[in-house]
Amino acid sequence: MWSDFHFLRPEWFWLLFPLAILIWAMTKYARQESGWQHVIAPHLMNIMLPAATKLAHKNALVIATALAGLLGITAGAGPTFERLPQPVFSVNQGHVVVMDMSLSMRATDITPDRLTRAKFKAIDLVQAVNEGEIGLVAYAGDAFVISPLTEDIATLETLLPSLRPEIMPSAGSDALSGLMQASELLTQAGYPNGAVYWITDGIEPADVAEIRTWLSSTQLTVNILAVGTEQGAPIKQISGELLKDPRGNIVIPRLSTSRLLPLAKQTGGIATTISADDSDIQQLIAEKRLQDVEKSPEESMLLAGDQWFELGPYLVVVMLPLVLYLFRKGMLAVVLLGLLLPTLTPSPAIAESSWRNWFKNADQQGLDAYKKEQYADAANTFEDSMWRGSALYKEGEYEAALEAFSQSDSAQSWYNRGNTLAQMQQLQEAIEAYEEALRRQPDFPQAEENKKLLEQLKQQQEQQSQDGQNQQQDDSQQSDQQQQSESGESEQQDNQQQSGQQQQDSQQQSGQNQQQQQDAEQQAQSQQENEQGEEQSQEQTEQDTAEQAQPEQGGEEEQSMQQVDAEMTDEEREKQQQMDALLRRIPNDPAFLLQRKMLLEAQQRNRQRMPASREKTW
Repeated sequence: MWSDFHFLRPEWFWLLFPLAILIWAMTKYARQESGWQHVIAPHLMNIMLPAATKLAHKNALVIATALAGLLGITAGAGPTFERLPQPVFSVNQGHVVVMDMSLSMRATDITPDRLTRAKFKAIDLVQAVNEGEIGLVAYAGDAFVISPLTEDIATLETLLPSLRPEIMPSAGSDALSGLMQASELLTQAGYPNGAVYWITDGIEPADVAEIRTWLSSTQLTVNILAVGTEQGAPIKQISGELLKDPRGNIVIPRLSTSRLLPLAKQTGGIATTISADDSDIQQLIAEKRLQDVEKSPEESMLLAGDQWFELGPYLVVVMLPLVLYLFRKGMLAVVLLGLLLPTLTPSPAIAESSWRNWFKNADQQGLDAYKKEQYADAANTFEDSMWRGSALYKEGEYEAALEAFSQSDSAQSWYNRGNTLAQMQQLQEAIEAYEEALRRQPDFPQAEENKKLLEQLKQQQEQQSQDGQNQQQDDSQQSDQQQQSESGESEQQDNQQQSGQQQQDSQQQSGQNQQQQQDAEQQAQSQQENEQGEEQSQEQTEQDTAEQAQPEQGGEEEQSMQQVDAEMTDEEREKQQQMDALLRRIPNDPAFLLQRKMLLEAQQRNRQRMPASREKTW
């Protein structure tokens, strides 16, 4: 601490020379005011010459002036020894929630069942963490990433209610695969020491040794929330039937906390059972708070900048009694000190009622508001652009934060720009900002990790969009093939009918052919008239339904829609109708989309390792 003691503005000590001259002049003036002190003894001077008592007061004024001047100059030099943290938003915390989606989670030993209570607890846990990045993994017979690490907890709150055992590609309870998936997710994001919150209703005895062996090779902190009771209850399936084993016996899964507690203790985590209140969540979060306090000095220095805590304002407080004494005596030095005092500390940007802010500059006041999570007030108070951008970032004003960070050209400012652009979903611009930060500071691991993460996210988005296009193409090809097959069948039926008629009416070919041609022409005309009538009636019904659904829209919108329809060609209309039909076929169900995602991922994996509990399907 004291090894870092230094002065921020040491040039202020040049004022010691004028102060020394002032003190010498004041001392000489006090000594030369009367010549009797050289003739009369000091113990008789106060009796014989009452005016001589003023000499002691003169000396006191000299001493007070010297002390006040020395304290003022020292305060202006800016003594400091403590560095203030400079936020750069390299979130040093990663969390993953691992959800057990085995069929045993549908046991009804707690109301309404284990699955429902577990999902509610998971939402409460995500809201309670509310710091750093958090991801979501679900496992049954295999494990899948439901959500990568993100700061947007609303995404997890939307996905959690959609989870259920029936959407998992394979049944079972492979807990080790879920933990391994969480570890891989944290490692890829740059959090090898991350925290895992495992919500489960238990594991099999055969899995304990394998999980403990794997945990010994990782640095994760595993916190376990056990769901269920030791008595257990039957598993009620969606159909309403109770789950039975191959022998026909009703399955009753029971919770065994003795298998889970050693796993959490081995990693330094906490294991607790589910409760009706939030005491279980508070226990899990208590471990997180303890980890925050026990950060290593290296991790703390990752957020350090060049802001220092000044002791000058406190020296000004000590100097105030001396200044008041000199002011009472009417010394000229008071005027000089009064001119110097305004320059000791910068004037605050916003005056506050608290007396503590009288001795703090704008950035110090903003830091106080920042610590209180009053980010809007902090942004208005900060004079430093980096601090102001930090407060705006926390407030969610990303565009304003980006503008504030752009006022600096340091590696840290480019890093903060990258984080802000990532929040604005501008991945390519964020990657370029991280690259710029690495050019200015090659040894910047946070920028390197974030850059790799965004590159992976961008690649995943491109792959997902490409897969979506391929799926649409496959659907359209299937529909075309169905139409072609139907048309082929109709043609075959027509050919068969025509061949039968030719065989039966071979003697009357000429006359019948003429009649058939006339009948065909009449049928074609009638079909065209019917199709035109159907199209007109369909258009009329569509217009009527549109008018009923949107009665508030004016004539301008109808005219614009008619103009767009008129400008479209027949091929464009046909493609638009096919696209609308395909879109209507897609169910608006998050659970269905998750199921499709996990099913495709399971097909692409071809995992070599088979779960130990594969034979058990609950």
